[in-house]
Amino acid sequence: MAILTVVSGCAPRVVPLPIPAPSTAPAAPVPVVVPTATRYSVPGLVTDTRYGIESIAQLERDSAGRRDVQSITSRAQTTVRLRRTQDGAFSGSGRIIGYSVSSALSATPIVIDSLRFQTVLDPTALRVAMQPPLANECDRPETGALSLVRDLLLRVPGSIAVGDQWRDSTVQIVCRSSVPMIVRTTNAYVATDAVRGRDGMELSIRRTSVTRVEGKTTSPWRSVDITGTGSAVLTARVTVNTGVVHMVQSTSTLTLTVNDLSSTSAVRAQQVIQRVTFKGDVIGQ
Repeated sequence: MAILTVVSGCAPRVVPLPIPAPSTAPAAPVPVVVPTATRYSVPGLVTDTRYGIESIAQLERDSAGRRDVQSITSRAQTTVRLRRTQDGAFSGSGRIIGYSVSSALSATPIVIDSLRFQTVLDPTALRVAMQPPLANECDRPETGALSLVRDLLLRVPGSIAVGDQWRDSTVQIVCRSSVPMIVRTTNAYVATDAVRGRDGMELSIRRTSVTRVEGKTTSPWRSVDITGTGSAVLTARVTVNTGVVHMVQSTSTLTLTVNDLSSTSAVRAQQVIQRVTFKGDVIGQ
């Protein structure tokens, strides 16, 4: 123990140093600041935006025990105008220009110079219809052109931050090979990132989808039943200050089982696998 010597008169005296009492107060906690994700407001009105779009489909089917593969390439330009609500639902209109389809099995490609359409998307349905409407949409080349723009139509909420998730389920009615089919799709979205792009902040969105298909047709000379399941992954970038879907890429796989019930002796079954890659990019506004 340290000591202090004090001189007083003739005799020295020892004075002990006081011992400090231990502190019983707990240490003050260090505050932890959790950063709040930046929330972006996406405009409700998307003015005319022009895209270049391309879809490459590979159809694989068994034909009398042999594997048959066909590749089909579809291209077009399209102009889209949308008006969104706060939950991301929208109505819109647009025009498809220079739609063309080519495949190895056809020497003459399908070409459509121009057609107009209207579209509606809400949490339960997605509809893209030609204007004026077709009397019969089954197996018409115009319906192929309209289906090409569906992946550009994303449900994006009016307020969104990185990490936000949302879901919807849509129902579509399509017709292929004279068979009407109901397509039910469940979509799960997540905003994965935000980066600064050429026109301001861009949000990256990822959508995963699961699809079920059911179709049937019966006539005096033909009876066909179709069932199928599919999955798809889509990535997109949305420019925040304009609401424009700036870029879209997707891959999907759909497996269909076609049962021909026309014969009373036996059911003939065929499996068709469709793999599609899609890409859409803004080329003008």
